[in-house]
Amino acid sequence: PHGQPQPRASAPGPPPAGLAALLARVQERLEALGELPAFSASLNRVRRVSADPEADAMAVAREVMKDAALSARLLRLANSPHYNRGQGRVGLVSRAVILLGFETVRNLTLTVKLLEGFQAEHPGVDLARIQVRAYLGAALLRELALAAGLREAEESYVCALLHPLGELALAAALPEEHLRLQQRLAEGAERIQAEEALLGAPLHELGRALAASWGFPPAVTATLAPPPEVDGPLPRDAASFNRALVPLGHRLVRRLQGEEGAPGEAGEPLEALLARVSRLAGVDHDRLDRALEGAYRRACALAEGFGLDPAALRPRVTQTGDALRDRWARRLAFLADAPEETAPSAQPDGRPEGGGAGGAPAAGACAPRRERLLLVLRQLAELLAARRGVNQVFAKVLEGLVEGAGFHRAALCLLTPDRRAYALRLAAGRELEPLREAFRHRPLDPETDPLAGALCRGQTLVLEDPAGAPRPLPRELLAAVAPGPLMAAPLALEGRPLGFVYADLSLGPEPLRAHHHEDLRLLVSQARIALHLAG
Repeated sequence: PHGQPQPRASAPGPPPAGLAALLARVQERLEALGELPAFSASLNRVRRVSADPEADAMAVAREVMKDAALSARLLRLANSPHYNRGQGRVGLVSRAVILLGFETVRNLTLTVKLLEGFQAEHPGVDLARIQVRAYLGAALLRELALAAGLREAEESYVCALLHPLGELALAAALPEEHLRLQQRLAEGAERIQAEEALLGAPLHELGRALAASWGFPPAVTATLAPPPEVDGPLPRDAASFNRALVPLGHRLVRRLQGEEGAPGEAGEPLEALLARVSRLAGVDHDRLDRALEGAYRRACALAEGFGLDPAALRPRVTQTGDALRDRWARRLAFLADAPEETAPSAQPDGRPEGGGAGGAPAAGACAPRRERLLLVLRQLAELLAARRGVNQVFAKVLEGLVEGAGFHRAALCLLTPDRRAYALRLAAGRELEPLREAFRHRPLDPETDPLAGALCRGQTLVLEDPAGAPRPLPRELLAAVAPGPLMAAPLALEGRPLGFVYADLSLGPEPLRAHHHEDLRLLVSQARIALHLAG
């Protein structure tokens, strides 16, 4: 049955000499690198969800499966002899989470290299684009699997997410050779021939060899290859479906983005490719169209959630002579250029981006801010991995709220030892003296002070209009602080309230936007992790 433990297959024979040499070089570099780099946003979300006592394994797995590198790392660990002692090979991320346990998954996120740090060291290698394109292919396969009535859509999704494993590993381990390969392809070389000439083996063979060496099940490794030469209806089983449609789905994604069928590359017309995918999947053309557009919307939303410009997914809009491909390119380019209007939620809880007060700013308008936020998140991950003091973490969180999230002021307020008042301990931003004075030692009165009420109830406070809200801030506090729209997120340890993180927009008539909500939640989750680690 789909998703059940599979018997261990006999060890494959040795790879050909060219592949063996390439595999050895990649493995050596990956060991030095410390595995494939993952998005800091993925790591932070996995930490947050895995620390939530109400979360289940699928909630954690959903966050892991937004990142191909993190998914590969988790499956590798779940198939290692230390963790997998006779349970059969694991090919589902949700099963890997159950096998490893939340604490192991959470600790794993503290040791993974950050993709953003890799990109800073190798700006010419677009590892983020490879990752998001992997997600795009996976989202498409999930839709097709559901439309085809397969019982285990996660298996199709994971196989598609890992399909570019060879390309991902080469870019991370041997970035200079990846760049040379991209240059050769841009000059019109045929893909497989260029890979063999430059690397000694095709990238799909590198991916399969890596997956096999990491103990991935045959159900996964069989899909890391070109599609089989089949054209008729497929048997209604996951193995046949995934073996044919995972590579075809990725070929379709490349064709739509202008990365297949370029001069010097063999490629069937898009109309024929779409017809073949429709026929093999057993879905009509309209359903396939909806699956493609939905997958593209989700990939754009994911890119935006990772702080990337969704326009990086924009297909090449040119006259190629393939009228259908050109129409699709224009259609998808529009989605990439206007993700805030067309994309579904980029947020883990499903709230639509731009759904907060004031909507979302135009795409790309906040790129510098997002870059600063990603830098702070990288630094927070390093502080947490090194088990630095909570004060350093809190200072960095406040910096992120001001420099990355765009709040004007941010502060950490903690309960006094007698738990009868709260006081400001750290602050960041501009015009801080009124804040320091107002929060120097404020009595804890949850009945009249919404900040104290949020702290005692353990609920995030959002006040768009602190003076006109149903429960406004006390008059003397409003006069002293002049806050503008504000938020306050409570801090607790083992259910015991400790204080709150405060952030406001005090310098102008700016409303709270959706990114303020998400960024505050993301950054405060790092503070909560630090408290948990400190005990």
